[in-house]
Order: sequence, then structure tokens, then C-alpha cells
Amino acid sequence: MRIKQVIFGVIFGGLVGAGAAFAMDIEVGRATISLNSDKWMPVKESDQSGNFTGRENGSFAIQEKSWILKDDANKVKAIMKIRSTPGGAGVNLRFTAGCKAAENANVYVKDATGGSLSDIDCLRAFYVGNATEFINRAFKDEFTHIQTNKLTNPKAGVFMSNVVTMSSGTFLSVALLTDSDLAGLQVANAEVVPANIKPEVIAWANEMAKASRSSVRSFSGKMNMPAFEFKQ
Repeated sequence: MRIKQVIFGVIFGGLVGAGAAFAMDIEVGRATISLNSDKWMPVKESDQSGNFTGRENGSFAIQEKSWILKDDANKVKAIMKIRSTPGGAGVNLRFTAGCKAAENANVYVKDATGGSLSDIDCLRAFYVGNATEFINRAFKDEFTHIQTNKLTNPKAGVFMSNVVTMSSGTFLSVALLTDSDLAGLQVANAEVVPANIKPEVIAWANEMAKASRSSVRSFSGKMNMPAFEFKQ
């Protein structure tokens, strides 16, 4: 795994980052994700493949990597799993899942591409009341890492899932669980959100979705992740 340190001497008190300053880049497939903390620990990476059917049948490469962010007391503050293609598949694809509206009012869903099956831009978020149980189900390899290294799981958290695709086969998927004390971002406009998630956290999730979109649609694959800052 190639991790580039790009900015040194970033002030980092606990887990409060230095605003828009970036401390490290992580690379997955064609994507380069810039983070405001260099405390992310790599957990797993694997090469996978996705299949497509239609006028042509075939497969395309996918790279998956995951990391854990912990504080100085060895408490897990975030788990992040990213899947990305190294490039397009070279054929026009349709993705069967799309971005379906949530039937549960406690799940936030934003479809930025209006139901398209060719170019998907889908953000989901929901509150996790029992983080340990959820991590064991949704992040099994990371759960094992947490146990092996005697880290402490957050009591509760917020799960965010963002998928951006293009019909060429390029896509970027970010699955993220953060401690429920994620500070979020200032809310400019009121938006209907689940009652158990702070609007500031949904604003943070939407900024992450915007950055994912920029990564997929750019030649560079660059993604500036919003700052991970937690309330003390």
C-alpha cells in the first residue's frame, strides 16, 4: 500500500484536525483520497472484480482498502472502507441497484442522479445505536483488527455509504462508520433529516458525496475528504 505524507507538522490535538489542511493521501484504484489526519491505520486491501452483462459479457477490476482512525486513548473514531476501479471498463454499463428511496424514515437517502442506472450518485446515512454489533456485521475484518489490537469501539455511531458511478464502468464506493460525536459541518440551509442524526453530520456526508463525485468525474481521481473532527 502506498501512503504519501504530503503535509508535515499539522496541529492535531486529540482528533481535531487542522481545518482544510491535509495530512496524508491514500490511494485506491484510480482514486486519491486526501485526509486531514495521518493517524489512519491500514487494515486490509484486496483485489476484486465486478461482472457485467448485456451486449457484451465480462469483468472489470476493483481494488478495496480499509482503515481505522483511533484517538490517543485507543478508542475507534472512524472505520473507512473504499472500493474503486483503476479506470473504466471500456463498455457502457448499467448498474441494477440504482439508488432506491429508503422505506425507513430513519435512513437518509439522497439520489443526485435522479434514478439513473448508468450514472449513479447515491448517499445513504443512518444512526447506529450499537456500534460493536454493527461493526461485527458490516466490517468483519476491521472488527478482528480492533479486537486483536485491543481497541475500544464507539458506543454509537453514524454509518454513511456513498456510491458514484459512470456508465464507462468507473466507480467509487465509500463505506464509513464514525463515532456519533463527529462534529460535522455548519448547516447553511435547513433539510429534512432523520431525528437521530445531527443536521451538521448530514451536511458533512453531503460534502463527502460531493468530493466523491469530483473524484469519479475528474481525470486525476482526486478526492478531498471533509475534515474528521470530533467533539471533545
